[in-house]
Amino acid sequence: MPVSTPLPACRRRVPVSIERPIPLSPSLHWPAPTVATEIPPDRGPVLVTVEDTIDPARAREFGAEAVARGRRAAAARGPA
Repeated sequence: MPVSTPLPACRRRVPVSIERPIPLSPSLHWPAPTVATEIPPDRGPVLVTVEDTIDPARAREFGAEAVARGRRAAAARGPA
């Protein structure tokens, strides 16, 4: 079951010792997708970003609502 808030045991920082740098480049292990027709540049997958501006006096209330929304969404998906 997904956990939407960190547990106290998970909040501890654990130092990580790395002997060599971690490669951060994409693995590219999936082949390019096959499409039936060419997709025009103004069509296809998009990324939508929503940015809200809230009253600082209501920040605590807004955060609680966001957590509640996440919990409702997780409950709707059911157990993992």
